[in-house]
Amino acid sequence: MLSKVNSIYQSCEKQNVHICSSIQESGILLGIQTNNMQVAIQSNNFNNIFNYDIIYQPINILFSPDSMLKFIDICEQLTKKN
Repeated sequence: MLSKVNSIYQSCEKQNVHICSSIQESGILLGIQTNNMQVAIQSNNFNNIFNYDIIYQPINILFSPDSMLKFIDICEQLTKKN
């Protein structure tokens, strides 16, 4: 898997960043349900990069406990602003 990820990043400067409605080959998009901290949406290339389907899984399998605390804090701040 690392060789696949490394090959993607070697050509990063050649990526088309101006194309709307698309995700770069070297990036992913995850939509998180903040009420239960599960992945609701994943970009198609998530499976291509990681060979794993994360949909409806808790995000704590992806992120460290410290990252989870930061993520929860950001979600709470955004909720307070609305």
